[in-house]
Amino acid sequence: MTIVSPLLFYFRGFSSDCKTGRRQIYAKAWSQTLSFLDSFCLDGPMSIYSNDRPQDRCFPTRFYCELLEHIQQRGLSTDNLLAGTGLIELQLNDEAFLATQVETEQLIINALRITGEPNLGIIIGAKFNFSSHGVVGFAALSSDTVADALDVANKYIPILTPLIQIGTSYSSTVIDGDAYGIIDIKTTASMNAGVKRFAVDGILSSLHVMASFMFSNEPPAYSVELDYPLQAYHEEYFARIGVSIIGNCQHNRILFPIEVLTRPIPLADKNSYRKSIEQCDELLQQLPSSQCTLSPALNALSAKR
Repeated sequence: MTIVSPLLFYFRGFSSDCKTGRRQIYAKAWSQTLSFLDSFCLDGPMSIYSNDRPQDRCFPTRFYCELLEHIQQRGLSTDNLLAGTGLIELQLNDEAFLATQVETEQLIINALRITGEPNLGIIIGAKFNFSSHGVVGFAALSSDTVADALDVANKYIPILTPLIQIGTSYSSTVIDGDAYGIIDIKTTASMNAGVKRFAVDGILSSLHVMASFMFSNEPPAYSVELDYPLQAYHEEYFARIGVSIIGNCQHNRILFPIEVLTRPIPLADKNSYRKSIEQCDELLQQLPSSQCTLSPALNALSAKR
């Protein structure tokens, strides 16, 4: 009950005090407390209210089988992982099952809380190499150049998750006299801050694993900018892989030397690429219509709030 007591204190203070100054203090304290709990999800189960979340079933749960396995390997309760989600364990391993954003957010919030691992996104993301992304991964791996592989990611990421949008700038951005290409990583909807951090961390970790595999453990040099504050685990992880990182920026993005875009991919194969792209197109057409248009729809929703 460590959460309830301070919340009741602020609420009662707000209700009973008629003085404007104190009302404002209590209201501010209430807001800060909710913001803290929403961001870090530390002291107990948090529930995502569904009235401001899309109700579409368009989030593939098959990628959370790794999350389930991680929880089980830690000896933690699967019931606690699924609490309040409405999901059952079997659905996390069902490739055909699609979850709502509310179910997905609650699952991640539960995982962050019960593991106590703020770097959980990096841990889970590192498990996703090309093969884990299925036919989309194979299409990228068999592309001619890095630019072609990024085109695959940009176009077909809705097959993997509508939670993230990836965009690549092919025109050079000059910083301190050097030309850079940019990979922008955007979340597609309003969401819990811990969930957002989990999602972006996971994408960064997965991209690094794939780049290392593609180029025999010698990925191209790059740097990272995040729009949220760095935590200790960010600095430890990125120092270990030799990547510079800055927090509290305006974007979540990767910057890399522009010449990397024309770098050939060692496993390029035109036949494999063509077949994989055909399958990707089929999968994209089979998606619920809302999933293909989720990013612009949710961005419009966020803009109205």
